[in-house]
Amino acid sequence: MKCPRCQTRDPRYFAKIQGRYYCRRCIQFGRIFVDEPLKSSGYEKNDKHVYYALEYELSKRQREISDRLVENYNTGKNSIVLAVCGSGKTEIVYDVMVTALNKQQRVCFAVPRKTLVVELGERIKKQFKGIEPALFYGGKSGDESSLLIICTTHQLYRFNKTFDLLILDEIDAFPYRHNALLEDLLYQSIRGHYVFMSATLDGKDFPDGELLILNRRYHDVDLPVPKWQSTRFFPIGLLLSQYLKKWQKKVLIYVPRIEDLNRYDLYFKGYRYKKVSSQTVEADVYIEELKQGKIDFIITTTLLERGVTIVDVQVLVIEASHPVYTKEVLIQIAGRVGRHPKYPTGEVIFLSKQKSESIQSCIETIIHLNQMNV
Repeated sequence: MKCPRCQTRDPRYFAKIQGRYYCRRCIQFGRIFVDEPLKSSGYEKNDKHVYYALEYELSKRQREISDRLVENYNTGKNSIVLAVCGSGKTEIVYDVMVTALNKQQRVCFAVPRKTLVVELGERIKKQFKGIEPALFYGGKSGDESSLLIICTTHQLYRFNKTFDLLILDEIDAFPYRHNALLEDLLYQSIRGHYVFMSATLDGKDFPDGELLILNRRYHDVDLPVPKWQSTRFFPIGLLLSQYLKKWQKKVLIYVPRIEDLNRYDLYFKGYRYKKVSSQTVEADVYIEELKQGKIDFIITTTLLERGVTIVDVQVLVIEASHPVYTKEVLIQIAGRVGRHPKYPTGEVIFLSKQKSESIQSCIETIIHLNQMNV
């Protein structure tokens, strides 16, 4: 017995109603019976020539990877892209997308979260000509017959053996990471080949894909290497005050738990700041205030570990040895710094009593990426 949607054969997930078995593993996407056939959704032919226009040129390495992605796709190979934070990995998949679309082949660009779907959708609409993407996320359902789909990984349940090319960005991000159901639904949606991308993935996890590495940002300046500062003999409040006075710039201060957001208010008298977590409704407003210099810093949980670009920002991570700060999370947090060509450097400070394995591994990984010759 096998679920036609999520492909599970585990008998624990099957239940019977009115003489028919259904799957409980993927029931959050609607009940599906074991004997219920799934068909690939049809699509409307696009008669227009698809192309894209950028206001800037790709770097030499971006162009090399872009060309390789097209070559791999044309020869039936999967690709894995390890691209450091701020290196412009989105743009390097545009050529392979256009290649597939002009062959009337179906393309999906999947990301973990709704906000990323909205942002990417707006970006594609501006930069792509000859096609209109259909967007799917919780509360939004586009045209399933569109040649180009942009969606969250949760929405892939709608598409059975549909995509000739599936691009998954931030493969190591919540909620996709370590979610076996979402992973099964993703692979079930593919009838062709994939491109997986992230700043922290390990190519060894995907032996059937060619690993392509983009270890330099567009401005070709080394990634800022985080520094670890022990709090064993120095009061954390004193360190926070010292760094804020030293920088006199925009700052992101990370704390491991929501309850930690209010813990350090005593040390921030005289500063303008806001607090951001998964419970914050106006997070986007606060980020914009920081960008415009209306506030001095934001105290945040790992909610802002990725997907945030603030020019000339500095970063402090409090209790950096906490388990929530894995190597991957710390790399993403460090990646907030030095992204803009005019401000390609900056400081990333990890504050903790102990130098955890994740802290050490994060620092060593960034140093290694800076030294790579690819």
